[in-house]
Order: sequence, then structure tokens, then C-alpha cells
Amino acid sequence: WGEAKPVHVSPATLRPRKWHGLDQRQQGWPAAVWMVASLKSAAAAGAASVTYFETCGERGVMSRHGEEVYPAWHALRALGGFAAGEMVWLETGEALAVDGVALRLERKTRVLVGNFTAEARRVKLACGGLGTLAAAESLDGSAPAAGVGEEHVELTLAPHGMAQIDFEMPAPKEE
Repeated sequence: WGEAKPVHVSPATLRPRKWHGLDQRQQGWPAAVWMVASLKSAAAAGAASVTYFETCGERGVMSRHGEEVYPAWHALRALGGFAAGEMVWLETGEALAVDGVALRLERKTRVLVGNFTAEARRVKLACGGLGTLAAAESLDGSAPAAGVGEEHVELTLAPHGMAQIDFEMPAPKEE
């Protein structure tokens, strides 16, 4: 039953759709971190697509008239260029505290990793096979302290913070 049919998850929200009132997490980094981790889980389970939140308003990724964007918008923007890519499994070793998603498109891989906790977290991500580190930046405005080894990247995530790490594989050598 349904084996060959794609699964589309919609809507994915923090609260039930019929819940009334403002959820303070919606406009903060906890919503963005949850969204990225749940995207990883949905993709790993085989979902063809996931629809998150509303576009505008208190349940959206930006204010009612678009004058202010919320953290989930920044995470969606960071992932948008990789929508046609493939998911690469990301293991943080402590998924209840820190988790994220890695997407590869052609020679580039983008990792978004977020902190579920209210404390700064030091994270060590294995990156063997992802390519050369091209950039590491915080999406939440904090400055992640980053260290790079041959097979790993270490960084500090702010409380409920999120970082974007980009890798690039070398161009194929011409014969």
C-alpha cells in the first residue's frame, strides 16, 4: 500500500494547527534548529517534500508584512540553493543536543548544524569526504570559534544557535 507513492509532509509546525496564540519559539532560533533537524529526519525517512510553517505572520518565517524575517527564514535561505541536491548523512554524536543536515549539490556540500540547548556547545563534526572547508559562519549572529583538522571541523555554537559550514570538492583533473 503506497510503496511507490511519494510522501509529502505538510504542514510541519511547532504546535498543532488549531492552537491559538503566539508560540515565542516560532520567531526565534529554537524553531530554526528544530526545522533543520526535522528536515534531516523527514528526508532520511524518504519524504519527497516537507512544508514548514506559514510564510507570514506569527506562525510564519517573517512578520505579517515582511518587514522582519525570523531565524527559520535564514535557515530556509541557506538551504534553498541546495534544494536539488542530495542529503549526506550527518552524525553529531549527540542528536538530542546538537543536530543538523548536510546537502550536496555537484561539488559543493552545505552543512547546517544547530544547538537545541540553552548553553553554548562545542561540536566536532567528521567531514572526511566532504571536500575542503570553504567557509564557516554563524547564522545567528554569534561568532563560532572554528578549528579545522584533516577529517573534522570543531566549532562552538551559541545557545540555540546555528552555523553554516560549506565544503567544496576539487574540480576533476583533466586528462
